[in-house]
Amino acid sequence: MTNKIKHRISSKMLNGLVAPKFKKLRSMAVCLVLTVLSLTAIPAAAQTTGTLTIGTTVVVPDLTQDGSGTGWTWNAATSTFTVATLANINGQIAFEREGDMTFILNGNVTGNVVFVGVGGTNGGAGGNVNFTVSGLRSIDGGIVCTRGRLTISGAGGGSRLSVTRTSGEAIYAQNGLTIGNIVVSATVAEGNATAVRVPSEGFTMASGSLNASGRLQGISIGGDANISGTAAVTAVSRSNGGTSDDVAMFLSSGSLTIGGSATVTANGYSGTGIWCSRGITINGGNV
Repeated sequence: MTNKIKHRISSKMLNGLVAPKFKKLRSMAVCLVLTVLSLTAIPAAAQTTGTLTIGTTVVVPDLTQDGSGTGWTWNAATSTFTVATLANINGQIAFEREGDMTFILNGNVTGNVVFVGVGGTNGGAGGNVNFTVSGLRSIDGGIVCTRGRLTISGAGGGSRLSVTRTSGEAIYAQNGLTIGNIVVSATVAEGNATAVRVPSEGFTMASGSLNASGRLQGISIGGDANISGTAAVTAVSRSNGGTSDDVAMFLSSGSLTIGGSATVTANGYSGTGIWCSRGITINGGNV
C-alpha cells in the first residue's frame, strides 16, 4: 500500500512540477533562437564613404568621420552635409563618394556643387542625393550629379532655389531627377548649354515649380518624364542653332506624361516647344 502511494505521488510530482520546468526552458530556448534570428535579419545601414573637397583642398579625407569648417559641417552618422554660406571657394564643393547622402542648403554658395562616384566622374556606384533647401537660396554655379538620383526639395513652404551658371548645365543629373515642394530657377547665362539636363532614368515632378532657361534646350531628358499633381514647369530655349538645339523641352528617348492639375509651358526659339521621341500623354493639366 505504501509503495503504491509513493509511486502515485512521484508521478504527480513529475507531471505537475518537473514537466513545467522543461516547458519553461524550452520556451526560453525558442525565444533565444528567435531573438538571434531577428537580430541577424536586420542589416546595418550602409555608411557613406569617400572624400569631400572644397575648392582644391580635401577637407574631409574620410566621409566615415565627421568634419566641419567655416560655414559648413559634415555629419558622418547621418551622411548629411549642411552649408550656411560658402563664397569664393575656388571652384566647387565636390563629393567623391559611395552611398546615399543629404545636402542641406541653409545659405548661398558661389561655385559648383558636385556629386560623383568614387574614382571621379565616371567612377563607382555613387549614391542617391537628397538636396534640401531651406528659405530663399542661390547657387552661383551649377549642381552636377553624375552617380545616383538627384532629388531637390524644400524644407518647408516658400523654399526657393536659384541656380545660375555662366557656362555648362545649371542642373545636371545623370541618373534621374526629382523636384518637389520648391520653386527652382535654373539659368544658363552664357555659352551654349542646356539649363536642366537628365541623360538617363527620367524626370519626375508632382509639386512646386521649375523654370529652366537654356542657351540650347531649356530641359533635355533621357528616359520618361512624369509631371503631375500641382507641378508647374516652364522650359525656354534661347538658342538659334536650329534642329534640336532650339527645342524648349527635348525628350530624346522617352515619353512625356502630364496629369493632375500640372502646367507645362515650353517656348522654343524657333517655335518648337516640346519634342518627344515616344509620344505625349495628357491625362489632365494644361500644356
